[in-house]
Amino acid sequence: MSIAPKQIHSHIVKCMQALGYKSDNNGVCYGISHTAMVAALQYNSAEYNSYLDVLSKISSEQIVVEMEKAIEAVNNNTADKQQLVLVQVKPLFDTIELIHRVSSFPELFEKNNRVFTQDFVATMDVVSPLGLDENPILLNKGFCGGYTKANLKKYFTSLHKALNHCVSSAGLSFGSKNHQISIVHTRNHWLFCNAGYIEVLQFEEVDKLVDKVMAAFGCSNDIASFYTNVYLRKKAELNFQAGIEKWINSTIKTNKKNLSSLSQDINEYGPLVAIAAKGGDVNYLQLLIKANANINEALDDGVTPACVAAENGNIECLKILIAAKADINKPSNDGATPMFMAAQNGNVECLKDLIHAKADINKARKNGTTPVVMAATNDNIECLKILMAAKADINKQSDDGASPAFMAAQNGNVECLKALIGANANINQVRNDGATPAFIAAEIGNFKCLKILIDSGVKVDTQLSNGATPAFAAAEKGNIECLNVLIDAGVKVDTQLSNGTTPVFMAAQNGHIECLKALLSAGAKVNAQFSNGETPVFMAAQNGNVECLKALLSAGADISQARNDGVTPVMIATHFKRLECLKVLNDIKKVKQEILKTISGLKSDKTQLLNYLSQPNIVKTLKTHRGENTFFNRSINFFSGFDLGSTNSWRCTEKILRKAGATDDEINAVRFNLIDKGELPKNSL
Repeated sequence: MSIAPKQIHSHIVKCMQALGYKSDNNGVCYGISHTAMVAALQYNSAEYNSYLDVLSKISSEQIVVEMEKAIEAVNNNTADKQQLVLVQVKPLFDTIELIHRVSSFPELFEKNNRVFTQDFVATMDVVSPLGLDENPILLNKGFCGGYTKANLKKYFTSLHKALNHCVSSAGLSFGSKNHQISIVHTRNHWLFCNAGYIEVLQFEEVDKLVDKVMAAFGCSNDIASFYTNVYLRKKAELNFQAGIEKWINSTIKTNKKNLSSLSQDINEYGPLVAIAAKGGDVNYLQLLIKANANINEALDDGVTPACVAAENGNIECLKILIAAKADINKPSNDGATPMFMAAQNGNVECLKDLIHAKADINKARKNGTTPVVMAATNDNIECLKILMAAKADINKQSDDGASPAFMAAQNGNVECLKALIGANANINQVRNDGATPAFIAAEIGNFKCLKILIDSGVKVDTQLSNGATPAFAAAEKGNIECLNVLIDAGVKVDTQLSNGTTPVFMAAQNGHIECLKALLSAGAKVNAQFSNGETPVFMAAQNGNVECLKALLSAGADISQARNDGVTPVMIATHFKRLECLKVLNDIKKVKQEILKTISGLKSDKTQLLNYLSQPNIVKTLKTHRGENTFFNRSINFFSGFDLGSTNSWRCTEKILRKAGATDDEINAVRFNLIDKGELPKNSL
C-alpha cells in the first residue's frame, strides 16, 4: 500500500492510535505542524519526510506488528533501511503527542509549572523533542490578521526581503478557527507543512505559497484569517532578530489598515475575535471590537472568544471581552464555559476575573463535569481554593458519579484532596459503579491520598456492584502500601465478589507476592473457593506464580482439593506447562506421603513416634497442611489407635498436636476416642 500525501495527516493519526497514543483528528494538526517546524529549524526536513515515506507504506492495521519486527531486527543487527527508519518513528509520535496533548505528560513538568494548554514555547522550555540542542524561542507573542491573496503576497514578500541576507531560519506557525500549519523561511527556500509532508518552495514561488495557505484554511471570499507566532533559534544573529522584529511591526501596522478596508461587515470573514483572543493579540482585538465585530462568534467547536481567552490564559484579552459585555457563560459544543476552561488549565487570574464578573461557577459540561471537578482533576489547587471561596458546589458529581474528591484521589492530587476534606466535602460519595475515593486511590496506588481518606474517616469496605472493595482493588493491582494501610484500618480481607473471588485470589493470580503475604498474615482464608471450586492455589499454579504458590502452601493451602469438575492444582500446572509450580506441588505430595508412611511404621514404638513427631520440620509440615482433611486428620488420628499408656504421655502428645496447629476440638476428639477405648484414664479430662 501507499498513502497519498493528502491523506498522510489522517494516516498519522490512525497509526498513533494503533500504538496507543491519545491523539485524534481534533487538533492534532497543531502537534504535526509544530513538529515539522522544529525539524525544519533543525535542518532535518529530509529526515522528517523519510519517516512519513516509511509510514505511507504501512497500513495502520499493521503498524504494531511492523514496529515489533523492526525493533527485533535492530536488536539482532538484521534491520533493513526501512526498519531502521521505522524504529525512529516512535520518537516522532512522542513529539507530536507531547506538543498536541501537553496534559498527557504531567510527569515532565514541575507541579508549579504544568502546562495544560497548547503552549509550544512553554513545552519546549521543559523538554527538547527530536533531539533539539537548543529550544526555539518566541520573538513576539503573536499577531492576528485577515488577509486577501494580495495581502498574503505582501506578507511573505516583505518577510523574505527582511531576511534575505541572513543565515538563520524563521518558523511561522499559523492558526485559524479550525486548522494549524507551519512555514519556515530558510536561507535558500520556503518550507511549507500542512500537517503532513514538508514541501520545498523556491522564493520566487510566492504565489504558489499563498495559494497553499489559502487552500489549507479553506478560505471563502478569497480571504484568510489567522494568527501568527514567530519562532527562531536562540543563537540567531542580531541582524536576523532585528529584521524579524521590523517585519512584525510592519505587518501589525498593515493588518490594522486592512481591518477597515476588508469589508464593511467584518463578521463576514469568520470568527476573527476568537482568533485574536486565542493568539493574545490585544491591539487587534480592540480594533475588531471597535469595528463592531461579533464578540460572541464561536470557532467551529463552539468555543467563544471569552472561552478561548480563558483557556489560553490571555487575561488582558479576557478583560477586554468582559468589559465589552461578552457572554461569559456561553458554552462550547461540549458544554465548556470560560469558567470551566480557566479552572481546567490553571489560569488563576482569568478565573478571578470571571468570578468577579459573576460567571456561573457551577455550570457543567455536557458530561456533568464542573469547574471544581476539573480543578481537582488537574491539581490546580489555587483555582480550587478560589472556587471554594466563591461557594462553588464541592460535592456536585459528573454524570458518571465522579465527585471532586474522587478525581483528586484518582489523580493523586494530595493538596486538592486535603482542601476538599478541609471544606467538609463528602469523601464517601460513590461513582455510578459504586467506586468511592478510597477505592480508586487503592486501585491506582495513590497511597498518600488513601491514607488521608482513612485518617479522615472514610469507609474502607464499601463495595462496587460486583462486590469489589478497596482491599480487592489493591490486591489485584499489587499496591502493597495501599493494602497495608487498609489492613491497619481493619478492612475485611475475605470479602467476596459475586463469583466467590477474594483478594487472595487476585494476589495469587497476578503474582503479587507481598500483597498475598499481607493478606494471609491478616487472616485471609487460604482455601476460599471460587464458584467453580477453584482455590487460590489454582490461580497461582495456572499463572506460574511460584512464590505465591509457596506462600499459599506455607499458609496451609490444600493441594488435594479438586475443582467441581475434578481437576486438581497438579493437573492445572501440568496443562499450562508450569513446570516450576508442578515441581513444588509434587515435592509437597512426596513429603506428606513420607510422613504418613513413617507415622504408620512407628505406631508400635511410642518413644520413636513421639520423638519423630516432635521434630521441627515435621511439626511445621503438619501445621502448614492442617487444613487438608486427607492429610492432617489422618496424621493425628494415628494417635487414636496408639497405646499412650499414661496421662504424662498424653500431655506430651497434646503438646505436639498443638505445635502442629490442631484446634481444641480436634485435640478433644482424639482425647475422647482414646478414653472410650480405655487407653487414657477419665481423669485426663
